Amino acid sequence: QLLDESSDAHKLFVRDLDKIAAGLAQLRDANVVVLWRPLHEMNGGWFWWQSTNAMDDAPQAADNYRRLWRWHHDYFTHTKQLDNLLWVYSAAAQSNEYVWPTDHFYPGDAYVDVVGIDVYVDQFREADLNARGGYDRLIKLGKPFAVTEIGSWKRDGWFDNAACLAGVLEHCPQSAYMMFWHSWPVAGGWKRVSIPDNRNAAAMLNHPAMTPLGQFPHPALATE
Repeated sequence: QLLDESSDAHKLFVRDLDKIAAGLAQLRDANVVVLWRPLHEMNGGWFWWQSTNAMDDAPQAADNYRRLWRWHHDYFTHTKQLDNLLWVYSAAAQSNEYVWPTDHFYPGDAYVDVVGIDVYVDQFREADLNARGGYDRLIKLGKPFAVTEIGSWKRDGWFDNAACLAGVLEHCPQSAYMMFWHSWPVAGGWKRVSIPDNRNAAAMLNHPAMTPLGQFPHPALATE
């Protein structure tokens, strides 16, 4: 229904996109480049834009997703003239048989600038960071690669930032960047996910592989 221009769902969808586009246009006018990562983790089963899971026979799921991504891309790029977006295709790590392969929903080279993987792990082994070959599948697409989300399921401050970086450098060596989530309050405490709320933050941030913000070639770079 989202792509049926006569439907109420489409009209509500466009209304929401127009609000987002207005903010992105302000960034465009300020010469800010945005890593735009819509409809992420499409190969799982926990968001409305996903199919249920990879064990179901849903041959239309991938096609519907690709059509939605391409329409969204064209609407922002051409209708809204947002030429400051880098489109990031961000799949979930294929941790089990219920998650589709990371490249299953790929909408096409003309609609993607960066590919990436979201991975929450307690170890930093190849079996975790390249689960079921998810990293390898995305690298074969020939786009710049990023670890688009990374962190621990425990969220209690135990996470070792330095070990995480070492694992990414070893098992996902073509990573252009990696992104950590923020911490947030819950009843009785915090979910500690951010870099400073976990171990060895300074060691990771001072690693030679890390680029300080002031050294970026483009003076204005925003994420999501």
